[in-house]
Amino acid sequence: MPRRATEERVFERTSGKVKMRMEAGALFDGQDFVPQPLPYGPKPRLVMIHITT
Repeated sequence: MPRRATEERVFERTSGKVKMRMEAGALFDGQDFVPQPLPYGPKPRLVMIHITT
């Protein structure tokens, strides 16, 4: 995950033969889909570590 806020909708990292790709999604507000930013910072990173362990 990015460490800082970014305008990008895709985040990719490569480490040796392993690649990770995250894409920002959208939420439906009752009328239309609203694009959401990529999560960033320490809290979402800790949540991702917890989920993957």
